[in-house]
Amino acid sequence: MKASRLGRRAFLRNFAATLAMTAASARAAESEPILTNTPPPRMEGKPPQFKTKLRITRLETLLVKPRYLFLKIHTDAGVVGLGEPIVEGRARTCATAVEEIGTYLVGKDPRNIVHHWQAIYRHAFYRGGPILTSALSGIEQALWDIKGKLLGVPV
Repeated sequence: MKASRLGRRAFLRNFAATLAMTAASARAAESEPILTNTPPPRMEGKPPQFKTKLRITRLETLLVKPRYLFLKIHTDAGVVGLGEPIVEGRARTCATAVEEIGTYLVGKDPRNIVHHWQAIYRHAFYRGGPILTSALSGIEQALWDIKGKLLGVPV
Protein backbone atom coordinates (compact mmCIF):
# COMPACT_ATOMS: atom_id res chain seq x y z
CA MET A 1 0.00 0.00 0.00
CA LYS A 2 1.45 3.32 -1.06
CA ALA A 3 1.14 6.18 1.40
CA SER A 4 -0.18 9.37 -0.16
CA ARG A 5 1.95 12.41 0.38
CA LEU A 6 0.17 15.54 1.51
CA GLY A 7 1.79 18.81 0.60
CA ARG A 8 1.96 21.86 2.82
CA ARG A 9 -0.70 23.81 0.89
CA ALA A 10 -3.16 20.90 0.90
CA PHE A 11 -2.58 20.39 4.60
CA LEU A 12 -3.23 24.07 5.37
CA ARG A 13 -6.34 24.09 3.15
CA ASN A 14 -7.75 21.01 4.97
CA PHE A 15 -6.85 22.48 8.34
CA ALA A 16 -8.60 25.80 7.53
CA ALA A 17 -11.70 23.94 6.32
CA THR A 18 -11.81 21.94 9.54
CA LEU A 19 -11.55 25.10 11.64
CA ALA A 20 -14.33 26.76 9.65
CA MET A 21 -16.64 23.77 10.08
CA THR A 22 -15.92 23.62 13.81
CA ALA A 23 -16.70 27.32 14.20
CA ALA A 24 -19.92 26.96 12.20
CA SER A 25 -21.11 24.03 14.30
CA ALA A 26 -20.28 25.93 17.50
CA ARG A 27 -22.37 28.91 16.29
CA ALA A 28 -25.24 26.58 15.43
CA ALA A 29 -25.06 24.98 18.87
CA GLU A 30 -25.18 28.41 20.55
CA SER A 31 -28.35 29.33 18.69
CA GLU A 32 -30.18 26.22 19.93
CA PRO A 33 -31.77 26.48 23.37
CA ILE A 34 -29.98 24.47 26.03
CA LEU A 35 -32.26 22.39 28.20
CA THR A 36 -31.01 21.95 31.73
CA ASN A 37 -32.15 19.77 34.59
CA THR A 38 -34.05 17.38 32.37
CA PRO A 39 -34.15 13.95 33.96
CA PRO A 40 -33.23 10.93 31.86
CA PRO A 41 -36.14 8.84 30.60
CA ARG A 42 -37.22 6.25 33.17
CA MET A 43 -37.86 2.62 32.55
CA GLU A 44 -41.15 1.41 33.91
CA GLY A 45 -40.67 -1.32 36.49
CA LYS A 46 -37.70 -3.61 36.80
CA PRO A 47 -35.64 -5.05 33.96
CA PRO A 48 -37.21 -8.31 32.73
CA GLN A 49 -34.51 -10.54 34.17
CA PHE A 50 -35.23 -9.25 37.70
CA LYS A 51 -39.02 -9.50 37.72
CA THR A 52 -38.90 -12.82 39.56
CA LYS A 53 -37.52 -12.84 43.06
CA LEU A 54 -34.42 -14.93 43.58
CA ARG A 55 -32.32 -15.00 46.74
CA ILE A 56 -29.13 -16.67 47.90
CA THR A 57 -29.94 -18.97 50.82
CA ARG A 58 -26.53 -20.33 51.79
CA LEU A 59 -22.91 -20.81 50.77
CA GLU A 60 -21.38 -24.25 51.22
CA THR A 61 -17.66 -24.97 50.96
CA LEU A 62 -16.36 -28.46 50.22
CA LEU A 63 -12.79 -29.22 51.26
CA VAL A 64 -11.30 -32.07 49.21
CA LYS A 65 -8.04 -33.52 50.47
CA PRO A 66 -5.22 -32.76 50.00
CA ARG A 67 -5.64 -29.12 48.94
CA TYR A 68 -8.81 -28.40 46.92
CA LEU A 69 -11.76 -26.25 47.86
CA PHE A 70 -15.07 -26.00 46.04
CA LEU A 71 -17.99 -23.67 46.67
CA LYS A 72 -21.71 -24.19 46.18
CA ILE A 73 -24.03 -21.18 46.31
CA HIS A 74 -27.64 -22.27 46.89
CA THR A 75 -30.69 -20.20 45.92
CA ASP A 76 -34.30 -20.38 47.03
CA ALA A 77 -35.25 -21.52 43.50
CA GLY A 78 -33.10 -24.63 43.87
CA VAL A 79 -30.43 -23.44 41.43
CA VAL A 80 -26.89 -24.17 42.64
CA GLY A 81 -23.78 -22.44 41.34
CA LEU A 82 -20.31 -23.93 41.59
CA GLY A 83 -16.97 -22.13 42.01
CA GLU A 84 -13.42 -22.82 43.14
CA PRO A 85 -12.03 -20.31 45.67
CA ILE A 86 -8.55 -21.64 46.32
CA VAL A 87 -5.01 -20.54 47.07
CA GLU A 88 -2.56 -23.41 46.95
CA GLY A 89 -2.04 -24.69 50.48
CA ARG A 90 -4.57 -22.28 52.06
CA ALA A 91 -7.88 -24.07 51.50
CA ARG A 92 -9.20 -23.63 55.06
CA THR A 93 -8.22 -19.95 55.05
CA CYS A 94 -10.13 -19.40 51.80
CA ALA A 95 -13.11 -21.30 53.23
CA THR A 96 -13.13 -18.91 56.19
CA ALA A 97 -12.96 -15.92 53.84
CA VAL A 98 -15.92 -17.28 51.86
CA GLU A 99 -17.81 -17.78 55.13
CA GLU A 100 -17.19 -14.16 56.12
CA ILE A 101 -18.28 -12.88 52.71
CA GLY A 102 -21.34 -15.13 52.94
CA THR A 103 -22.83 -12.91 55.63
CA TYR A 104 -23.09 -10.18 52.98
CA LEU A 105 -24.42 -12.43 50.20
CA VAL A 106 -27.15 -14.41 51.98
CA GLY A 107 -30.51 -12.89 51.13
CA LYS A 108 -29.23 -11.00 48.06
CA ASP A 109 -30.15 -11.54 44.42
CA PRO A 110 -27.39 -13.62 42.75
CA ARG A 111 -27.96 -12.01 39.34
CA ASN A 112 -26.34 -8.68 40.35
CA ILE A 113 -22.88 -10.15 39.89
CA VAL A 114 -20.95 -6.97 39.10
CA HIS A 115 -22.59 -5.10 41.99
CA HIS A 116 -21.71 -7.86 44.44
CA TRP A 117 -18.14 -8.03 43.15
CA GLN A 118 -17.69 -4.28 43.62
CA ALA A 119 -19.29 -4.34 47.07
CA ILE A 120 -17.15 -7.23 48.31
CA TYR A 121 -13.89 -5.95 46.86
CA ARG A 122 -14.21 -2.21 47.47
CA HIS A 123 -15.82 -2.32 50.91
CA ALA A 124 -13.01 -4.36 52.39
CA PHE A 125 -10.55 -2.45 54.57
CA TYR A 126 -7.61 -4.21 52.92
CA ARG A 127 -8.27 -4.57 49.21
CA GLY A 128 -6.79 -7.38 47.21
CA GLY A 129 -4.42 -9.99 48.45
CA PRO A 130 -4.43 -13.63 47.46
CA ILE A 131 -7.02 -14.81 50.00
CA LEU A 132 -9.69 -12.17 49.34
CA THR A 133 -9.28 -12.26 45.58
CA SER A 134 -9.34 -16.06 45.47
CA ALA A 135 -12.48 -16.19 47.61
CA LEU A 136 -14.04 -13.47 45.48
CA SER A 137 -13.06 -15.34 42.31
CA GLY A 138 -14.78 -18.53 43.46
CA ILE A 139 -17.89 -16.62 44.48
CA GLU A 140 -17.98 -14.84 41.14
CA GLN A 141 -17.63 -18.17 39.29
CA ALA A 142 -20.56 -19.60 41.23
CA LEU A 143 -22.72 -16.52 40.61
CA TRP A 144 -22.02 -16.66 36.86
CA ASP A 145 -22.86 -20.37 36.96
CA ILE A 146 -26.23 -19.55 38.54
CA LYS A 147 -26.96 -16.82 36.01
CA GLY A 148 -25.99 -19.10 33.12
CA LYS A 149 -28.28 -21.85 34.39
CA LEU A 150 -31.16 -19.38 34.74
CA LEU A 151 -30.67 -18.11 31.19
CA GLY A 152 -30.10 -21.60 29.80
CA VAL A 153 -26.60 -20.74 28.65
CA PRO A 154 -23.74 -23.05 29.58
CA VAL A 155 -21.05 -21.08 31.44
